[in-house]
Amino acid sequence: MKDSNVTLMNTAASFKSHFFNITLAAALTTGMFFWAFHHASVYADSAAPDAKTLYSRYCSLCHGDQCQGAMGTPLQNMTIDDKAAIEVTQKGDGKQMPAFGQELTVDQITAVIAYVHTFDTKK
Repeated sequence: MKDSNVTLMNTAASFKSHFFNITLAAALTTGMFFWAFHHASVYADSAAPDAKTLYSRYCSLCHGDQCQGAMGTPLQNMTIDDKAAIEVTQKGDGKQMPAFGQELTVDQITAVIAYVHTFDTKK
């Protein structure tokens, strides 16, 4: 009986040890996952230029720093809808406006157009 009690105690201790190890491993894995996910999104966000930066880089030379126009058309209070603005930005207009479809994604162009709307004087 004494041997069976010792075996039972060893089994219980072994179970507690394994349970603790599994719990610890799960907690560490979960923590590492959330850490990696958080840092990946932080780095991805910080690496992507914002709409203001994109506008400054690709648009301001022709359209002015506040969309007032320079060599190109003023963009304040655009008379075309956003879908048409995306298409013209991607493909150009065949006249003055160059195509930016190779340099900018649709999401980036959409963000720039939303930024341009912040300069609209008629709201």
